[in-house]
Amino acid sequence: MRAAAGHPLRQAEPQVLKILEQEKFEPAVVFHCYTGDKTSAEKIIGRGYFLSFSGIITFKKAGELRDIVESTPMGQILSETDSPYLAPEPDRGKTNTPLAVIRVVEKIAEIKKIDISVLLSEISKNHQRLRR
Repeated sequence: MRAAAGHPLRQAEPQVLKILEQEKFEPAVVFHCYTGDKTSAEKIIGRGYFLSFSGIITFKKAGELRDIVESTPMGQILSETDSPYLAPEPDRGKTNTPLAVIRVVEKIAEIKKIDISVLLSEISKNHQRLRR
């Protein structure tokens, strides 16, 4: 969800969930560049929506976000770079590019304790489900 001026609306997960529920919106929903709290993540997951994670999960102070990654079912995970922003470590603060998504995927695989090829397959399936 974006503001009229094109700026992302941060920390609006509870309000967005309320609107989605009021409108009985059931199609695939992606919470882009997820940085919300665990309570909102649990509600999003409970509704069957997707959480998309960016380079933020590689930042030292993102422990709660990594916990959310760990508890998110594989069938609801997406990855992104949010280019040109939020470059993952070790390039934090530099201009981000789509090539950096591999660092995000590597971190998700590390957190989930799975082989990266398994994760890539699951993310691909999730993208296919979004297109239906």
